[in-house]
Amino acid sequence: MTKEKLSWIFILIIFLSIRLDAQQRSSMTIYFTTLGNCGICQNRIQNSVKNLPGIDTVYWNIPKRQTTVTYDETVTNPYTIMHAIANVGHDNEWFRAPDSAYNLLVGSCCEYLRTIDYDTVKVGYLGLMGIWIYPLGTHEAEQKDFRVAPTIGNGLFQISASGSLAPGNFELRVYSIKGTKILSDEFTGSIHSVDLRSFPNGQYLIVLSDKNRIISCARVLKAE
Repeated sequence: MTKEKLSWIFILIIFLSIRLDAQQRSSMTIYFTTLGNCGICQNRIQNSVKNLPGIDTVYWNIPKRQTTVTYDETVTNPYTIMHAIANVGHDNEWFRAPDSAYNLLVGSCCEYLRTIDYDTVKVGYLGLMGIWIYPLGTHEAEQKDFRVAPTIGNGLFQISASGSLAPGNFELRVYSIKGTKILSDEFTGSIHSVDLRSFPNGQYLIVLSDKNRIISCARVLKAE
């Protein structure tokens, strides 16, 4: 085989590899409210996101107080992105920044008014985004006390609660990945079954809440 043919084969392999990688990527652009005041805020917000795995671009618009992020949704998700921004001190559409992070901004030009009412946060679409995502802001301890097994199955899933979550009077709801509520039931004990066998294969979101807030959530995959 000549060097010329080898060169063409090598070029073809590179081309096919690039094309395959592009096909495997699933690009998504989201935009959401992020509180802040100035150019220093802009750098802080953008730097908290740009080095996360799967991020293509990130930009915080100062006048609009709006973050725009393009990312590979096979690698990361809005939950991770907005959590990273909150952790550096900036309240956003679904995450309130920890007080310890916000207090570092107090007394500087970066100090902003915390005007987002998180009591109104519900399962559903983000206000400025046309996509459905799973709910955010659950407490870590409570998240660990909420168990779904199996996470991949034929549609019959067992929900269990322990620690700070049991006993209690909660509402258990199931949503399709598009945000449609398909089931709702009371969760009064420590174990509960959810039967999705009559629904199509795909991802579903199981949400546990009380009258005031989302307690915890889990994704499951129905795959017969």
